[in-house]
Order: sequence, then C-alpha cells, then structure tokens
Amino acid sequence: MATRRRSTAIKSAKAASAPVKKSSVPTIVTKYSKPIEIKNVTETPTAARVRPEQPNLTLADYTADIKVRWEIHVWETQELWADMKKGYQFAQPFVVKTIDYLKDSYDRAFNETEEQKAN
Repeated sequence: MATRRRSTAIKSAKAASAPVKKSSVPTIVTKYSKPIEIKNVTETPTAARVRPEQPNLTLADYTADIKVRWEIHVWETQELWADMKKGYQFAQPFVVKTIDYLKDSYDRAFNETEEQKAN
C-alpha cells in the first residue's frame, strides 16, 4: 500500500512572517475606576449551647440497642458467608477445568512421553 506524499514538512518562512490583522474596533481603557463600596458585616447572635438536665436515653436503652445491632451483624455475616459459598460452588468447576487444561497443555508442550521419544 502506497503512502501519501506530503508537499512539505516544514512551513516556509514567508508564511510564518505574515502580518496579523488588527481589529478595526477601538478599545477604550479607563485609567481610573471608582473603588468598590465596602459593606459592613454584622454577626448574627447565636444561642449558647446548654446541656439538658437529663439525657434522653438510659443505660438500658443503650444495651438494648447494642444487642439489636449485634444480632443484625450476626445475620449479615451469615448471609455473606452463604453467598460466598454459593459463589465458590459456582466457580469451582470452571477453575478445575481451567487448571486441568493448563496442565495438559504444559505436558504436551514441554514433557516428552516415551511414545514421542520413540518417533
């Protein structure tokens, strides 16, 4: 297949020194502009934080919450383990088949049998 020829790879000096056209619209530049007015910022008063006299939850509430969270954690980990077992059982035949194929291919390529030596 023939390649396309290019006329020149380097631009000529004449093309590089072509004058740049200036815009016909004059631009007006002012030397002085008025300063931006600075506005005073006032802070909004916030109410002081006051600790409530009695907490909303008791120790029994916290322990009950921890027990419920632990039961949820145990259930989630059991479900994860079941899903991982299903994934392993699904992938196992494919992995075994691949390993057997690789072993056979390696033996055919690099290990000579007695029949091959006789030929």
